[in-house]
Formats: sequence, C-alpha cells, structure tokens
Amino acid sequence: MKLVTQVKLVPDAVQAPAFERTLPAVNEAANWVSAVSSLPNTAEGESDLVFRSFAAEQLIYDTEPATTM
Repeated sequence: MKLVTQVKLVPDAVQAPAFERTLPAVNEAANWVSAVSSLPNTAEGESDLVFRSFAAEQLIYDTEPATTM
C-alpha cells in the first residue's frame, strides 16, 4: 500500500536551513526502513515479508542504518 499526502511548508529564514538539512535525512531513513521491511522474514523461517509481522519493528529498532544521520 502506498500512502501519499501533500503538505506545504512555509519556513521562515531561521527554519529554512534546518528543513534543508532535516528533510533529506528523514527521507533517507524512511527509504531504509522500507528496504529493511521488504526483506524476507528469515528470522522466523517464514516466507512472509518482514513488514507483515511484528519482526519488522524488532529488526528496524535493533539495526542501525549504514549511514549516520
């Protein structure tokens, strides 16, 4: 399932640089979570994808992304 929403950010001069640094990092983290969630659920020996079970949360919270944010 793909859920998309539109938001309009109107940062002031002080907030704009923070958004420019933060939003790419958030996007990278979301892409990483999506990739990890799509891995086969080999830990439980099942053929279901990880995102279909509670194992996804454990895997994501116990694993650090390759890049530091």
